[in-house]
Amino acid sequence: MKISVIIPTYEKWNVLSYVLKRFDEVSFDKNDFEVIVCVNGCKIPEGYFERLKLQYRLSVLSEKEPNRALARNRCIVRAKGEILVFTDDDTLVSNAFLQEHYIAHQKKKCVAVGIRKQIILPELAEYNFEADVEKKSYAAIYYKTVI
Repeated sequence: MKISVIIPTYEKWNVLSYVLKRFDEVSFDKNDFEVIVCVNGCKIPEGYFERLKLQYRLSVLSEKEPNRALARNRCIVRAKGEILVFTDDDTLVSNAFLQEHYIAHQKKKCVAVGIRKQIILPELAEYNFEADVEKKSYAAIYYKTVI
């Protein structure tokens, strides 16, 4: 396993479904990454994750206390990837998101960081992510290597 993506979440069910579906579109081999979601201090709607019908390896953990740091740490313990990628439950990734992380982490002493721009939920259904990527204006797409 090359990459483990860690996503803590708290009651953002509408947005989270878009976030998780974007990982079906990434240009990284589905066998080389996993996504671990830690539901943080709230109840999971019945059948929520099953209805998404995702095509990659997804693990769902539950943390009783609403504590993002604790939720992230639970995911870290469960992660199988050589590289840990942390993202939020409202960040939509580009197709190249995991590939760019993987390339950046092949260099010695690197930290990959991204920029963020908020997108309002009602616009998501018809939002053209790839066109926005071309304009270099969306979050979590461009990474710099810091040595």
